[in-house]
Amino acid sequence: MQPRPAISADVRIRGIALLDAEREEVLDASRSVGLSVSITFVPPRRGLGDLQWLTLVALPLHAFLSGLGDEFASDASQRLRAFVRAVLKRRQRPVTKASDLLVLQDIASGIQVVLEADLPTEGYEQLLSLDFSRFERGPLHYDRQLGGWRSELDEWKRRASHG
Repeated sequence: MQPRPAISADVRIRGIALLDAEREEVLDASRSVGLSVSITFVPPRRGLGDLQWLTLVALPLHAFLSGLGDEFASDASQRLRAFVRAVLKRRQRPVTKASDLLVLQDIASGIQVVLEADLPTEGYEQLLSLDFSRFERGPLHYDRQLGGWRSELDEWKRRASHG
């Protein structure tokens, strides 16, 4: 079976630029999950309406996740976890709650998936087969108590329309 072509993705990192070794780790981890990335550094900014991300990866989300599952089957969730950890593992970064988050953003719909550095394995496994058509908006977060992905904005909208 031929390996699938790499999916292009933009990695946007707020704050301090990566060291050369860190940049190579991110590029290697990206290749290991079938991504061809360009890395851009963005000056920090604060906005009330923005999800406060420190690292954002913009890509065709459905194609990426389904392709990852198809190509790597049993170890797809471990590869995705290793990718997230490699991108978040930066020695010269400000330590904030947002520094332990990586946001995947679908380039078609704009929906965002928030991945925490310590996301449990079942979160990665569910993400690989998640039906995104269930969600109108994001960001999507993994709820450890419920053991599933959810959009609080969608839930709030449903409650408001029934109330």
